[in-house]
Amino acid sequence: MDTMFFRKLYRDFTKPPPRPSISGLFEEFYFSCSVSIWYKSYLVRDLAQVSQCFVDKVLHCKCRAGNEHEFLVFEILSSARDCTSFVVLTDILRVSSNQFKSVISHPVSLKIYSEILSRRSDDRHPALDRLEVVVKGTYNELDIIDKWGKYDILRTLTYAPGSMRLSADQLCALLEAVKTHGNDINLDGIQCSWYANTIFLALQDIFLGCTVVSGRKEKKKGMHKGVKVSIEGGINGLRQKYSQQIENHYACRRQCEIEIERTRHETERLRRIREITDERGKVLAKLREGKRRVDFNMRMQHFVGSLDATREAIQRE
Repeated sequence: MDTMFFRKLYRDFTKPPPRPSISGLFEEFYFSCSVSIWYKSYLVRDLAQVSQCFVDKVLHCKCRAGNEHEFLVFEILSSARDCTSFVVLTDILRVSSNQFKSVISHPVSLKIYSEILSRRSDDRHPALDRLEVVVKGTYNELDIIDKWGKYDILRTLTYAPGSMRLSADQLCALLEAVKTHGNDINLDGIQCSWYANTIFLALQDIFLGCTVVSGRKEKKKGMHKGVKVSIEGGINGLRQKYSQQIENHYACRRQCEIEIERTRHETERLRRIREITDERGKVLAKLREGKRRVDFNMRMQHFVGSLDATREAIQRE
């Protein structure tokens, strides 16, 4: 008996706390979507909690084995700091020509890569942003790792205690701003490198107080097939676009709040209609019951009167 008691006590003590349930970050299942969908369809549902989940670490990664695809991994802590969600940001390369009419995911083959570099400079084919969200410690985490195969961590960005760090909704706004920023630049052939590098620089520029630790192979960033690709555009004007995106998110949030309030009022109106209808039904039922009783009493009175008249007639005879 004592042994069972201590086993249960140990099991309860060592059992990990339940994971938070926050839309767009701490979901039961792994999911993948574009950045704009991430905000409009997920984060905005639970914005009060999302705004309390902050980026703790950012990894700039590069695939090995000839793929040379670059992507970012954001580690986001829950508001209680007891659970971590991985947000893997990448892109889907849009290839459009007489030979290739499809949308493909990185890594890019050498043949397609050569086709991209041979395009005219004014022939733009911007990438489609894509992110994957999974909770750390779940079996889905392994699926993401296996998907990219072997890769190197080029550099790591962390935040010192007490420093200004961005929340999950601010991160989403920054990613959308960078995407808009990229529309002004011809990204053919350097899409993933430009995307990852620009976001990394923006994080250092807009949110001060971070620390960047270079990895052993950091010099490989922007390298494709042994050639260093110039990552143009930088972050000039990105602060303004980020601020504008924050305003856009606020407008979207306000619109969502208006819709929620409208839905709440409509639900309340329908509830009141149902209550009034139910109350009216009860009143009508009572009236019908009362009418039945009145009719019954009248019929009884008529019946009793008939009996009295019959009795009097018999007595007269």
